[in-house]
Amino acid sequence: MENLQAKTGSNAPLKRFRLNLRQIIAENHTPFYRFELDENDLVTVRPRAAKVELGEDIQIPAWADEKARDIAREKGWDYQVLRGNWLDFARVEIGRGNPPKNAGAAFVAYCQKQKALR
Repeated sequence: MENLQAKTGSNAPLKRFRLNLRQIIAENHTPFYRFELDENDLVTVRPRAAKVELGEDIQIPAWADEKARDIAREKGWDYQVLRGNWLDFARVEIGRGNPPKNAGAAFVAYCQKQKALR
């Protein structure tokens, strides 16, 4: 605990630092890491795993599919490659707690941002 306090640069007394850490653990809002604290004040930091199973719920509407195919043709991309790259990106974002609000619009915007291959 004292080592973590020193590494974070906290000026709070150890008792207050411990309380703050317990609040962070209870709220469980850290996006990339999960903190654990045992009875001996040993802090364990573990990376959060991406929730890949949520990516299967992503549905691209027909209008976005057509628009993305046109963009892919225009830029010289293989549509399936663009779609796969975006789904990988979306799965990572979902794992971080940032699911796309509108999957169709997000997919089309992703395709438009890609550089032309021609």
